[in-house]
Amino acid sequence: MNESDARAHFRAMGIPSPSQCLVDAWLRAIEVEQQMAEAEKTPTAKAENPAANTNGGPAVSQAEPIKAPPRGRSVLEPILRDQNALQESPRRSKAGRPRIVASWFPAVAKTMADGTALRMALLLNGLSLSNLEIRRLYRLVEFRRLYRLERRMYQLEKWGRIPQDELKRTRKRLLARIL
Repeated sequence: MNESDARAHFRAMGIPSPSQCLVDAWLRAIEVEQQMAEAEKTPTAKAENPAANTNGGPAVSQAEPIKAPPRGRSVLEPILRDQNALQESPRRSKAGRPRIVASWFPAVAKTMADGTALRMALLLNGLSLSNLEIRRLYRLVEFRRLYRLERRMYQLEKWGRIPQDELKRTRKRLLARIL
């Protein structure tokens, strides 16, 4: 399955010009379906004798089935975890839910600094989120802090009377406190 097949499929569904993001997501979904089908066809091979393993490590089955994300979880979460985009902050914080800062938060916040809407900023940075995920992103304290910082810095750069080198030092210092 390739990109032209995906576009033909969408044209048959009545979508004359699907976006590249939609085509990529469809191809990824087909790939996952094929991997799941292969995993169901191929029984997982378990080693009866762990000492017979040639590499000296523990015996591991060769084909592990791919699991779909649990209901209510983000589809982006496994992708971001694979890319190491979700990071727990090294800063000590209160007990409870850990702070999660995606690697693309600063880029999107900087794009939004001039007043660009979140949805457009995500598109400009090559990201597409569902309405629910966008709503959750608006509620994330870390993202709001980054956005406010970038907005303040943008306004100072455009209308403030602060030298550029001082602005850069201020941005670096404030980012260090937030992240």
